[in-house]
Amino acid sequence: ILCQLAYFELVSIIKSLGKDTLFIGVGDSGKSGQMIAYLFRTSNGIPEWNFKFISEVGEDELRDYKHVVFLDDIIGSGNQFLTFWDEQVKPLLGVVAGKQEFFLISLTGTELGRKNIIGSIPGIKIIVPHILQPQLYEEKEYELIRKYGNGLWKKGHELGWNNQGETIMFFYNVPNNTLPIFWSTKYSNITENNWKPLQPRTTTVAVRTSKKGILDVLKSYIYRESFSSHEYMLIIRILIESYSVLEPGDLTGEDMFKFAQTASDFFAPYEGILSHGAIFESLPNLRKGIADIFYEYVRLKHSKEIFKEFLYLFILDEFTRHQNDALQTHLVKLAARLLSEFPYLEEVLVEELGLENPSECLRAEGSYLTLLRKEDFTDETIVKLKHYRENGVDQSKYFSEQLLSRIFKKPRDLSNINLDKVYLFINAYGQMKIWNLNTINKYKLL
Repeated sequence: ILCQLAYFELVSIIKSLGKDTLFIGVGDSGKSGQMIAYLFRTSNGIPEWNFKFISEVGEDELRDYKHVVFLDDIIGSGNQFLTFWDEQVKPLLGVVAGKQEFFLISLTGTELGRKNIIGSIPGIKIIVPHILQPQLYEEKEYELIRKYGNGLWKKGHELGWNNQGETIMFFYNVPNNTLPIFWSTKYSNITENNWKPLQPRTTTVAVRTSKKGILDVLKSYIYRESFSSHEYMLIIRILIESYSVLEPGDLTGEDMFKFAQTASDFFAPYEGILSHGAIFESLPNLRKGIADIFYEYVRLKHSKEIFKEFLYLFILDEFTRHQNDALQTHLVKLAARLLSEFPYLEEVLVEELGLENPSECLRAEGSYLTLLRKEDFTDETIVKLKHYRENGVDQSKYFSEQLLSRIFKKPRDLSNINLDKVYLFINAYGQMKIWNLNTINKYKLL
């Protein structure tokens, strides 16, 4: 939201945004300015060619731009940006001074820092959508903060850099002018152990993160009940980065299901082609890739419990609308391979046929389609199928009759089965639907 507000203010000044505008994240690769540049671009739909690292810009190239916009997350004292300006921007201005209009966009910052930069760089325009007000603490609050902050950072800075005492955090890092009791991991004289912060501060952003770190971030998102709209791009990026390092055994079966479910939540849950554009494009392949890793995880553990968790992936087709995005065919192939390698998993598939809740019809159908690929069945399976045919719900009666007629090579007998209560996942003229069997027969789709 702050990126969007700053963008609106920028456009109101420069009137139009074209190829003559260059955006540069403050600092080198890995610094927070690069993170803001990414978020600024994606939240405002700005083309990639408008963005460059400062190291990619030369004197001659700078001439081509009318507006040069620097991006950062926070202005504290302003000294950090002034150092960046003196060391990396000033050397480029020898032949172009006075020909460009320079801006600094910072999502938040202090009035003191803003004035410091303006006083040192005449003509620069600064856009800060959220001005931080000076933090004032009562004497008792100050004593408490100083007591617990003592030793957690530099001496004399118990309230953060220059004792500014800020309480601001970003999802990727914490500024050093925020209270150290929020972010320090140093030894504490109070707890006599390393301090456990709300969010640890790192000195750089976007450095190579450990697999554990990436997966821990993933878990914190996939178990959340809701997301705010401006988090969507971030979450999709987390999903893709997590998948790129994921191997069998890194996550539990429940974790992997939640991972695939979160990817499914971004599918357009209605008719149309919305799920085949922009950020949604990678998600169908991502879901199938998670299924492949889950398959290897079942092979690794080869337990009935984990195989049953694998079959839960079938229900993720509830909001699949495009036939090429469906998981069912892919999952049936994987489940059939597992069944051929571990025959005792047949028992789990047969149990799934007996599901009584109509909302679980996708699991039942997926299990049926997997069993349909099998040639021979155990005596226990045949007894169970006969039981379902006589005493099961309509869904299990139907699937059991289909299998029994094939086993005994006899005509199907659908008497005693209410076909309005038998649901199948089918392709209806290019769109995937969950319809009851009578509706499917009406349109002659089987």
